[in-house]
Amino acid sequence: MPKWIFRAGLIIAALSLIPFAIVAKNRASRSDATRRQIIPDMDQQPSFRAQERNPLFADGRAMRPAVEGSVPRDGADREEVFFTGKAGEEWTAEIPVQVTAPS
Repeated sequence: MPKWIFRAGLIIAALSLIPFAIVAKNRASRSDATRRQIIPDMDQQPSFRAQERNPLFADGRAMRPAVEGSVPRDGADREEVFFTGKAGEEWTAEIPVQVTAPS
């Protein structure tokens, strides 16, 4: 085998290890800079305070009105029978919502 082919193979093998070394270095080191993301999650999205203006919406509000029929987080457990199936310490014998056929 000619020496130049062997040397070229060694150079290519050494260069092919560089991306793995860069990844290993970045995984092991700490930095204040944000990471590059292939799929951007909600980490970098703009956030607004409740009464702040937001130019994204036509009415300029950052806080959207509550959707009709939605339940607040802290009020979800107020109907004990609906969420636990118990009235006090006893199991309920009825379904706590009206069941209708789909239309």
